Amino acid sequence: MYVDNEANEDDESEDRLDEMFRDVGEEFTNRSNELDELLNDSKQPLWPGCSKYTRLSAVLKLFNLKAGNGWSDKSFTALLDLINDMLPEDNGLPKSTYDAKKIMCPIAYGNLAGYSVKGHKACPIREDNTCYTQLVHGRKTVYLGHRRFLDRAHPYRRLKKAFNGQQDYTDAPQPMTGIEVYERVKGINVTFGKTQKLKSQRGKRSRANVEQLLPVAVRGILPKKLRYTIIRFCFFFNAICGKVIDPDKLDELQNGIIVTLCQLEMYFPPSFFDVMVHLVVHLVREIKQCGPAYLRWMYPFERYMKVLKGYVRNRYRPEASIVESYIAEEVTEFCTEYLAGVEAIGLSKYRHEGRSAGKGTRGRKVAGMPREDIEEAHLYILHNTSEVEPYLDEHKALTKEQNPRKTDMWIVSEHNRTFISWFKNKVLSATNYSETVRWLAHGPLHFSSSKDKNPVIAELSYYGVIEEIWEVDYVQFKVPMFRCKWVDSKHGVKADELGFTLVDLNREGHKNEQFIMASQAKQVFFVTDPSDKKWSVVLHGKRQITGDGNEDVSYEIEEIPPFSSSLLLVIIDNEIDEVHASRDDHHEGLWEN
Repeated sequence: MYVDNEANEDDESEDRLDEMFRDVGEEFTNRSNELDELLNDSKQPLWPGCSKYTRLSAVLKLFNLKAGNGWSDKSFTALLDLINDMLPEDNGLPKSTYDAKKIMCPIAYGNLAGYSVKGHKACPIREDNTCYTQLVHGRKTVYLGHRRFLDRAHPYRRLKKAFNGQQDYTDAPQPMTGIEVYERVKGINVTFGKTQKLKSQRGKRSRANVEQLLPVAVRGILPKKLRYTIIRFCFFFNAICGKVIDPDKLDELQNGIIVTLCQLEMYFPPSFFDVMVHLVVHLVREIKQCGPAYLRWMYPFERYMKVLKGYVRNRYRPEASIVESYIAEEVTEFCTEYLAGVEAIGLSKYRHEGRSAGKGTRGRKVAGMPREDIEEAHLYILHNTSEVEPYLDEHKALTKEQNPRKTDMWIVSEHNRTFISWFKNKVLSATNYSETVRWLAHGPLHFSSSKDKNPVIAELSYYGVIEEIWEVDYVQFKVPMFRCKWVDSKHGVKADELGFTLVDLNREGHKNEQFIMASQAKQVFFVTDPSDKKWSVVLHGKRQITGDGNEDVSYEIEEIPPFSSSLLLVIIDNEIDEVHASRDDHHEGLWEN
């Protein structure tokens, strides 16, 4: 039989089950009978006279819907029963989920490790050399003694009252070598399945809470030394969770977190120090050996665990239910590549799909704006378009040449006042300019404007709030812009000693510079400063969309920008050896038996 491959090359309306069998043929080397059954099902019409669906293609497409929408086996059986009732009596569609899976079974081929982070050897880095203390009354095992990681001449080592009543000049225990690790694990008998129980303790922490919100929340409470220690602890996590880490600063981070842990020992009771607090001292070492933390943390696995839990239909047999649904989805996903008119399953769509290009409709209106606002927006676009830069320089030089005795401020003002008309006359009087430059010289025809119902905060060199979203129409292209209410940069923005940026949203400024291009905006959040309600703390958010309709969207890994470039400096030269754990900043009295 002759097949015109060129004619069918771009035809996506036909299934390609023959290609699927060719690709998986090697898997059926010793199972020729199963391959024959699949081939028969792929050629058998769904009912006599049906030319669009075969028995196999119908089952695969229905399973694609089942897997993509999370249908239970019971609901899928009910659907098959209903479709069978609609089709002719001699149709080949299976009548239950069980029968459908029997058709697909030939396509399907069907470690956990744990570590007990409890007890006296809970630290996986030190094990036998773990520094532990068992509390007398609560019997809880805690992990103190972080002074041993300091330099031997560090002032904290000679303090007594501030810690456990003793000076500490012990050396830091050395981590196990590769040979030592091998000697410990070489005799482990790995058993798959349910016969072996593994112990583990999963610490689930909210990065956003620790890195962003907690430093702000404690600004108005707690004594200054304790507050700074907590904020420094949060800054450490913000630094190690970055996508880019300077190797030269890792030693600084390590020294800083050791001091911070020692200060926590000074201010917090021993029961606070479970193994999760202690393991922080080893994070920098792991980064040196394994790279940035974001490549190895648990968040992607926890998200996927949610997917696996969604496979459970039989709660009495959850593992088998997950395996069965996973295999069915894998088989369906593989077969989907050869089916026409179906979408892949298991891959979530980008939430901005279809929104970064095209036309907006909600709240959009063509509006007449004051001429002054139109010219201000148009001039800003010209100043921020690379093709116009030579003309900007030319006009500034011309203005300065014609007015040699005027000040630079006057030259800039005159340039802004006259550039639009000069640019238009220059470009339209000749024909050797690009289409973009010519349409920019014509100026905008009208504006599409929308009040921002869900304001997004914009930040470039200014801080402010978006009040209106404009779409400037140049016929051949459109330029989105934000009209903003800015905070006075001189009197309404400051940085404190902790590295926080604070803004006073009531101090309005830059009223003559209302516009920015949408591509220049970055999102931030303003959180009221607990220590002074007049000011708001600036928290940076990650960029959600990069590029425009002509560029690819960048799926960036989440990163929370740091508050400051380095950890807070710790002044310890004049540290007084005294008890810090007792509090005197309240009037609630003490509990006495």
